[in-house]
Amino acid sequence: MRFRLVPIDERGILQDLVARQINGIQGGIRVFEKEAPADSGPVIVGIDSDGRPVFVWPILNRGEEILSRLILLYGWVLRSMPLLAKFYEREGWSRASAPRIIAVAPEFSRNSLDGASHLSFSVEFYLWRGLEINGEVNVLLEPVGGHPSPEPVPVIARPNNGLAGISRLTDEEIRFFEQNALIDARD
Repeated sequence: MRFRLVPIDERGILQDLVARQINGIQGGIRVFEKEAPADSGPVIVGIDSDGRPVFVWPILNRGEEILSRLILLYGWVLRSMPLLAKFYEREGWSRASAPRIIAVAPEFSRNSLDGASHLSFSVEFYLWRGLEINGEVNVLLEPVGGHPSPEPVPVIARPNNGLAGISRLTDEEIRFFEQNALIDARD
């Protein structure tokens, strides 16, 4: 198996990859909308296994004014919840549960993380890495330290298995990736 870090430069591609790998955040998340037009930019809308609404904001690069856009996203979520609940209530959407706001970026500044801790709503942070595995591009989603994750072990979709193939990496695969990704990334 060959691993290589790869850049992802297009928002649409990132949005699609994160939507396909959403279970890297928590198993059981179902995606309803891959590109909902939120005020912060396109977001992925779904529900988790407990019926909580989930809003995932894939961020293409670090310089996207994360704090102010998180506030815009939360405002959009609050305005959109009643309408979204009508559409997805049959799917198990819970009107009583607080929404999960998840930001996924290649990097977060310490200022962004510290500032987010002062917001009146909770935000989960995950790092994404473009990863080519045997010629297929995926994203690896990893929780940012200090923000608990229901699934703290990195997960990837196995090549050619689609969503059904998402599984935990073994310790051996993680060591292999760590040892070889840096070599491949510099090639």
